[in-house]
Amino acid sequence: MERFYNVVEIFVSVEGEGKRSGSLTQFIRLAGCNLHCPYCDTKYAWDTTNAPVIFSKMTSENIFSALRTDIKNITITGGEPLLSQGISSLIKQLLTNGFHVNIETNGAVAIAPYQEMQKKTPNGSGTLFFTIDYKLPSSGMEQHMLQENFLALSSSDVIKFVIASDDDIRAMLHFLQKTKTVYSANKCDMPNIYLGTVWNAYSAEKLVEWMKKEPLLTDARLQLQIHKFIWDPEKRGV
Repeated sequence: MERFYNVVEIFVSVEGEGKRSGSLTQFIRLAGCNLHCPYCDTKYAWDTTNAPVIFSKMTSENIFSALRTDIKNITITGGEPLLSQGISSLIKQLLTNGFHVNIETNGAVAIAPYQEMQKKTPNGSGTLFFTIDYKLPSSGMEQHMLQENFLALSSSDVIKFVIASDDDIRAMLHFLQKTKTVYSANKCDMPNIYLGTVWNAYSAEKLVEWMKKEPLLTDARLQLQIHKFIWDPEKRGV
């Protein structure tokens, strides 16, 4: 039976944050999310409060027809993309076709099944990594975080924190202390740590001051959502 994906949009832009920031990337945004963060900047992918979510039902063939073959970076995002039925099949096809896939996931869906693909990706195919968001207190969603998601990542993966308050900073530091203890005990390299702020809610300058004084943050990187500086922050498809 043919598999359909609920695709909100497919577009080319520069990656606005994370370890590929500034690189041309093709985005596949899927509909639906199991979390409702108040500061979410892609509510149009899941929030039906005022209007239905608009998406197209697309097969993997339809999706590949919409992609450019000359841009190998792919980010699968949402909403929460790992909620989509059959997403593993789409990821495998992208990897087989030589694309380098970043899965942006919210920390509340188990990633272990997809990590097997990351470990078994054959030579000559694309690559796979995860950008996983740890939801801090200001999100109202911290209780939904699956701790096991954050404790078995590779050094190519990213843990992202979005900060809106000093309380978020303190919660992040507590989490990082526990997490680094586990990685150290297992003699594993930590994933990449990226820090950002809720748009117009917390000062990036203040965040940098925290980074300068907190030993736990000396290896972290600041991200600024550069797409919001290039285009209107509300503009879609960029």
